[in-house]
Amino acid sequence: MLKSMRRSVQSTFVKFFLFGLLIISFGLWGVTDLFTSSPETQTVARIDDAELDFPTYANEFQSVLRQTGLLGSDFEINANTGQFIESAVLDRWGLEVALGKEIAAMRLAVTEAELRDQIQRDPTFRDASGGFSRQRFETFLARNRLSEPLYLQQVRGTVLQNQLIRTMLASTPVPPEQAKLLAQYDLTFRSSRMLEVLATPLMPIPAPSASDITTFYDDHQERFQVAEKRSIEMLSLSLADIAATVELSEDEVEQYFAENQASYSVPERREVERILFPDEAKAREGWLALQDGQGFLKVAENFADQSPEAIALGEITRENFADTALAEQAFRLDIDAVSDPFEGLFGWMVVRTRRIEPAIIPEFSSVQETLAAEMRQERAVDLVFDYVDQVEDLLAGGATLAEIAADIRLPKLRQDVVMDSDDPEAALLQSQVASLAEAGDREMFEDNTGGYRLVELQSIVESTIPSLEDIRSTVEAAWREDQQYALALKQARTLANRINGGESLEAVAEATQLSIRETEAVNRDGRQQNSGEAVALTEQEHIDALFTLNTGIAVALPSELGARVIMLGTETVTEQQREAGQVALKSEVASEMYIGFEQALRTKHPLEKNRAALNYMYTYLNGTNS
Repeated sequence: MLKSMRRSVQSTFVKFFLFGLLIISFGLWGVTDLFTSSPETQTVARIDDAELDFPTYANEFQSVLRQTGLLGSDFEINANTGQFIESAVLDRWGLEVALGKEIAAMRLAVTEAELRDQIQRDPTFRDASGGFSRQRFETFLARNRLSEPLYLQQVRGTVLQNQLIRTMLASTPVPPEQAKLLAQYDLTFRSSRMLEVLATPLMPIPAPSASDITTFYDDHQERFQVAEKRSIEMLSLSLADIAATVELSEDEVEQYFAENQASYSVPERREVERILFPDEAKAREGWLALQDGQGFLKVAENFADQSPEAIALGEITRENFADTALAEQAFRLDIDAVSDPFEGLFGWMVVRTRRIEPAIIPEFSSVQETLAAEMRQERAVDLVFDYVDQVEDLLAGGATLAEIAADIRLPKLRQDVVMDSDDPEAALLQSQVASLAEAGDREMFEDNTGGYRLVELQSIVESTIPSLEDIRSTVEAAWREDQQYALALKQARTLANRINGGESLEAVAEATQLSIRETEAVNRDGRQQNSGEAVALTEQEHIDALFTLNTGIAVALPSELGARVIMLGTETVTEQQREAGQVALKSEVASEMYIGFEQALRTKHPLEKNRAALNYMYTYLNGTNS
C-alpha cells in the first residue's frame, strides 16, 4: 500500500520568507464540480466559487503525514488526532485562494520577461558555471511530476502573491519614538574585560570520602544514565548508493556532453552601460548629442537625469538577461560603441559595451567525471522508485532482509542507534527506529537525501542507571571535576570582591599572573558588532550579566573552562545601528500588519467546510493506511 500512496502523492511547494519570520507555502490545488453523493467525489471546502476536491485534499493530507513520519505507521489518524493536519491543509488552501482573489481584483500581472527572469535566477536550475541549465530545469519537472505550463502557472502565482504582500508592506510607517527606544535597548553594544580562572586537575582537591561519593551518585544519577540503544539492520536505497550501481559508457557521457554543452560552458559576458530616457523623443535627442561628441555620462545626466551608478548594468550574458532587446543590442556592439535608440523592456534607451569576456567552452575531458557523476545522480532519481518497488515485492514474498540485499545488491548495514543522541544528522533515523515496536519489525522509510531505507529492528537495550559499584571510578572522576569547577568559581568570586573593594583589574591580574582578555562588543541578543581578533562572548548568561554592570563593577560567573571575572569594557550605539534599529522595527511592524492582513483576507473570503467529506478522509486512511 505504501507503493500506491507514494505514487498518488505528488505535489510541489514553493516557499518564500517574509521578514525572517513568516513562511507561506503554496501547494498545487484542484477545482472540482458541485457536491455529489459519494464522499470521495465531493467538494471538501469552498471559498466563494473556488472548490477543493477530495482527491486533491487527500493527496495534500497524506503528504503532511509523510513529512511527519506518520504515513504507514501504527499511529491511528482519526477526527481527533488528525485535526492539526486538517487545519494546516485547509488554512494553506484558503490563504492561497484569498490571495488569488485579491490579485485578480487588483489586476496584478507578471510579464513573460519577469517570469522568465524569475525562473532563470532560481539557483535550483543553475549549472556549475552559474548559468541557467535547461537540463536541470527539465529534470526538476520530471522529478516532481510537473508539466512546464503547470510549473510556470505556479511560479506566476507565487510571484504575484509576493508582489501583493510586498506592495502592501512597502510603506510601513516607523514610529520614531519606538525606533529610538529600540536602538537604545536592542542596539546597544557592550564589550567586556575579563580574567579566566581555569578548573584544572592541578587544583588542591582533597580525596573524597565514601559518603561523598554515595551522596554525589544519589544526587546526580541522571548524569550516569545509559541511553536506550536499538540495534538495527538497514538496507540503504539512498540516491548515492543507487547512483554507484549505474554503469555508463564513455560514449554515453560524450553524447550527453554534446547535447548539453551550453549548460557546461561559460557564455560570453559583457559589461554594459544603459541610458534609460523618459520617452522616444528624449532618446533621439540624447543620441544626437552623443553623435555630436557629448560624453555618455553627460548625456545620461542632461537628458535622462541619471547618475553614473544608475547607468551601470554591470556584467550580463545574452541568454540570462531579462531584457532581450537590450541584450541583442549590447552583444552586437564593439567596445565603447553606442547603439541607436531602441525600445526595451523598461522604455527607450541607448547602450554601450565597456568590456567583453569571451565565452569559455570546456573540453570534454575536463568535465567528463563531473558529467558522469551528474548523469548517475539523475538516473538514480529515476531509479529509486523502481528499487523501492522491487524491495516491496520481495517483502510481500516473505524474503528476509539479507535475501533482499543479495538480490538487489545494495548496501546492508548493521548499526546501533543511541536513542537520545543530539546529533542532528541522526535525528531522522532515531525517530524512524523509535516507531518500530519490537525485534523483527521492519519498515521502509525516506532518508534525508531523497532516497529510502529498509530498517529492521534487531534488539532493544533499555535505558539503565548502572549501580554505583559498577561505575565508582566514573562517579569519582565526575565528583572531582565538579569540585574543580566549584573551586574555580570560588576563586573568581574572591577576585571580583577585591576589584569591587577598590583594586584595579590590572593590579589583580598582575598579582595572580592572569591575563586580561578583551571580548568583542555584543548586543543583548549576542550579535557581534565586529568580527575581529578579540574573544567572542557567546554564553547568554554572561551577556545578560554584562548588560547589568556599571563601570568599575566586577562579577564572577561559571564558564566552560572554569569561571570568569567580567567587567564592562566599552558601550556604543552608532548612527548606522540606529538605522538598523529602524529597519528591524519596520520588519516587526510589517509582520504584525501582515498577520492582520491575513486575518482580514480570511474574514473577507470565509471558508465553508463539508464535514462529511472531511470525516471520510479518516475512513479512507484507516482502510488503506496499513
